[in-house]
Amino acid sequence: MLHCSRDRPAAFLPALLAILIAGCATPGPSPTPRPSPGPPSAAASAVPPSAEATTPGPTSVPGRSPAPATMSIPAGALRSLPGLGPRAAQGPLVYGELNRVAGESTGDAVALGDLTSGLVRPLIRLAAGHALADLAATDGRVVWVETWRDQPSPPGNAIPGCVDAGKPLRWRIRTLVPGAPAQDVASGTNVRTAIGGECADVNPPVVAIDGDRLAYALEAATSASPVGNRIVVVSLASGSAIRTISTTGLVLDLRLSGTAIAYRECLPTFDDATVEPLDCRVMATASDDRLPAPVEAHASALALGGTRLAWVRSEAGDGSIFTSVLGSDEIVRVAVPLDATLAVQGARLLAASDGVVAWSVDGTEIGGSEAGFWTSRLAVWLPGDPSARLLRGHGPPDFVAVGGGWLVWRDYVGKAGGAPEGLYGVPLEALVDAAP
Repeated sequence: MLHCSRDRPAAFLPALLAILIAGCATPGPSPTPRPSPGPPSAAASAVPPSAEATTPGPTSVPGRSPAPATMSIPAGALRSLPGLGPRAAQGPLVYGELNRVAGESTGDAVALGDLTSGLVRPLIRLAAGHALADLAATDGRVVWVETWRDQPSPPGNAIPGCVDAGKPLRWRIRTLVPGAPAQDVASGTNVRTAIGGECADVNPPVVAIDGDRLAYALEAATSASPVGNRIVVVSLASGSAIRTISTTGLVLDLRLSGTAIAYRECLPTFDDATVEPLDCRVMATASDDRLPAPVEAHASALALGGTRLAWVRSEAGDGSIFTSVLGSDEIVRVAVPLDATLAVQGARLLAASDGVVAWSVDGTEIGGSEAGFWTSRLAVWLPGDPSARLLRGHGPPDFVAVGGGWLVWRDYVGKAGGAPEGLYGVPLEALVDAAP
């Protein structure tokens, strides 16, 4: 399964931590922020027995002796790509978008980059006025949600950044195998705005894919569930529906891994039937014959890869994440080491596989000319290690993905004295080699 984490930082916790523990919650800009690195724009057998509890008690991490606080990557193992806005990655293949060329009548392109060759090529151009709302990929196939409005207002007639916000949103879900024509899977019009805030807009569908299976979430409001969705899982090989799942809340972070499915379900918390997207429950199941069951009641991020489920608790400002293997009753809390240059305030951009979990540790700089400014570090945890480690020599990430034996991320700004801004990837065996 190939799906990356990519989002904007949310509101920071009000107080800086005196004791610094880097980790994974969901922060936002400090009083003196840098630009946000967010996008222009996770059966009973699957759920630990403690999942019914609001805050399940994690076990300690078993395994090796204490790991060092940081990790460096052998220079020969590191790969990079220029110019691609990444959305998902599978092994060394990275799918994303290329901006429209000035003067062209078409829109942005869905593109494919190869970290092993360093080449990026467009796969298909979107129609003018169409936007890429969500994208996921699996071995040899990409799927995306394309949105547009039939009669868009001229940009000069609206608040900048809020053009047509709230109007009915047309969408279609398309899949493509590189070298073959794109195919339409589903289409429709969404009308519901479930997430409030400035320029609040209609929520597009979200998608997930793994192998032959594709899942997507449709609007399915009822009087009892005004923000409810219906998740549809289909076989791309046969075109037949495998299952449907009705939800009470808005579905975010939809993930597939074989027959397992996981998602964050956001329930209305306000009188106007809007939701808080950073405080949602995690639902999961490992098989088609079981309904998803609750894993965590309050989560701001979710990832699923292989048999490993990982999430961030909404209240976790210490940078820790939680993880469990599908079918296991063991829930592990993973902390990150002290960093004398970072006041941790949360985390996001969570990605997971059987072999690694990675995420962005967010906070503010301590000391120096950058003191008080928002920043982040890339945290990497190898199952069995007592804690995560922070990657040396790279800037704040705005994209993190794990899949096909690779860790891929993008530094949205370069690191002084280190790697420049850009997209990077490394085989997981290189991380193992770098481990103590």
